[in-house]
Amino acid sequence: MIPNITRGGNTIGLVSYLLGEGRANEHTDQHIIAGTDDIVEPYGGRVLSRDEMVLVGRLLDFDRKANNTRMTGKRTCWDYDNECYRDAGEGDNHVWHVSLSLRPDEPALSDETWAKIARDFVREMGFADPNNLYDANPCRWVAVRHGVTKNGGDHLHLAVNLVRFDGSHTKVWRDYQKAQATANLLEHKYGLEILDSREHGRGSKGVQPAEQAAALREGKDLTD
Repeated sequence: MIPNITRGGNTIGLVSYLLGEGRANEHTDQHIIAGTDDIVEPYGGRVLSRDEMVLVGRLLDFDRKANNTRMTGKRTCWDYDNECYRDAGEGDNHVWHVSLSLRPDEPALSDETWAKIARDFVREMGFADPNNLYDANPCRWVAVRHGVTKNGGDHLHLAVNLVRFDGSHTKVWRDYQKAQATANLLEHKYGLEILDSREHGRGSKGVQPAEQAAALREGKDLTD
C-alpha cells in the first residue's frame, strides 16, 4: 500500500475533486465511506450533488473557522504537465491529503475493509481516534472512494483538517515516515501485499518508478 501526501489550504476544492466526476469523468460511484460523524451520517455512501460537496468541505473546515485559526507554511500540489508533486510555495496548509493505493494485481477491497483501514490510519497518525468516544480533541477527516486508478489499482483518499476541535495545530513532523510505517502495519493487519523495501527498512527506494507514477497520478490535490 503506497501512501502519497500533499498539503494545501483549499478544503472545498479538494473535497469537490474527490467527490466529483474527476477531470475526465474518470470517477465512478464516488462516495464517502468513513470520517467525522457529522460528515458521514448525512453524506456517506452515495454520490453527492455539487451543493452537498460544498457543505462537506465546510464541515471539514468547521473547527478551523470556529476558532479563527490559520496554519501557514510549505504547500505541495500535483504538477499535471510533468506528472509529479511540486512545491507550491508558502501559504495556508491546513489540509492534509493522502492517497493509499494498492498495486494493480491486488484484489479490490470492500467499502467496509477500506473504512476500517481509514479509521486505523487516522488513529495511528495521531489525527483522531474514531473508536474512542472520549477523544475530546480530534481532527476532522473524511475518507473517499471513487473507483480504481488509471492502471487498475484500488485506492482510497483521506482528507484531514490539521486544526483540531480546540483550534490547536496538529504536529505532522516526519509525516511521510510515519505514513510509511502505518502502511506497513496495516498491510500486515489486513493481509495486503507487503512492500518489501519498506519491510526491510529501505524506505521507498525499492518502489519501481511505474508503481510510484501510478500512485502519484491518483494523488492529485486541488489545494491551490
